[in-house]
Amino acid sequence: MQNRGVHAQKSHFTVNFLTERKNGRSQSLSSLIEPDRTGWLVEPHDKTQLAATLELALSLSARKYKHISSLARRKAECLFDRRNNMRSLNALFATRMATLRLSGQAPENPG
Repeated sequence: MQNRGVHAQKSHFTVNFLTERKNGRSQSLSSLIEPDRTGWLVEPHDKTQLAATLELALSLSARKYKHISSLARRKAECLFDRRNNMRSLNALFATRMATLRLSGQAPENPG
């Protein structure tokens, strides 16, 4: 896996591109980004598409850029919030333990 950050600067904002590749295909980033809403996706090694996407991103008004970046930040904060993740993990663990208890496979004292 290769992570590489690239950025382009315009007077009122910075456009950040982060690529994450495994076997030549973008992995987890494509599930996080909603095209034209929270960012843009570009196929690996597609210089023409990258140039067009950079041109689009750099042509945004400050207001539109702030709107997109705000949506992206809220999505990331929600997805990666430690409290939300702990609640999800606890619920998953409780469900699994209940299933094991019903089947008689749960350990006697899990603590």
